[in-house]
Amino acid sequence: HGELLGDYGLYQKWQPYDSCARIPLIVRYPKRITPGTEIDNFVDLNDVLPTLLDIAGLEYPADYPLPGESLFNDNPQKDRSWQYLEYSQNNRRWISIRNKAYKYNYYYGGGFEQMFDMANDPFETTNLLDDEVNDEVEATRNMMRSKLLDYEREWGLEGYVGENDFKIGEPYLPHPQRNEAFPRFPLKLTSETEKAKMNNSIDEIAAAVAYEPLVRIKDLDVTAWQKNLQISDEDVKRLLDMDDQKSTDLSSD
Repeated sequence: HGELLGDYGLYQKWQPYDSCARIPLIVRYPKRITPGTEIDNFVDLNDVLPTLLDIAGLEYPADYPLPGESLFNDNPQKDRSWQYLEYSQNNRRWISIRNKAYKYNYYYGGGFEQMFDMANDPFETTNLLDDEVNDEVEATRNMMRSKLLDYEREWGLEGYVGENDFKIGEPYLPHPQRNEAFPRFPLKLTSETEKAKMNNSIDEIAAAVAYEPLVRIKDLDVTAWQKNLQISDEDVKRLLDMDDQKSTDLSSD
């Protein structure tokens, strides 16, 4: 389950590209699966719950259908030649449909479309809809779009599909944001013995950037680190001194 570590100039997971959306499913269940078996059908997270309920011999206690289906259903109803994906809401929402040959993405923010030839362009580098499209591409696009409309009506969020087509929202303009997931656990320890066993945040930061020539601690938000990690002024000075030393060492190299 990838992190988009620079793919397409992006990071984290909030895009429909295979490099962040595709997750391999590995199952060990000798009663039903012969070890070493590889199955190339589409499966998604929605199938996990029905599969576990099936194995446990339980029924889902609700009167509405689940979007997934047990992998061990003897009379499967889910068409595993197609895969539907969806993310977020409002103008950040996108939806996607794919088969083995093509992937079609629709972004509600601005009504932006993408279609990729997954057989010949598995890294999704060329949007077939960027340029003037031929009749074959247009026919494939219309088929994929119609299929995606059906999935969105049945399983998507309410209010995003009109009578005959997707709705269009205001264009989504991403803005830079800082990851504020500072490590909280060390600050919650009550035992001094346990605290002494924890890695020092300053040492972790120093090790993380020691061989990163483009990272300068003085350019980062040191104030936020001090506030959230309870870093002393002395420790900040140690980091900045290390930053200066790193610059000297890299220059001499």
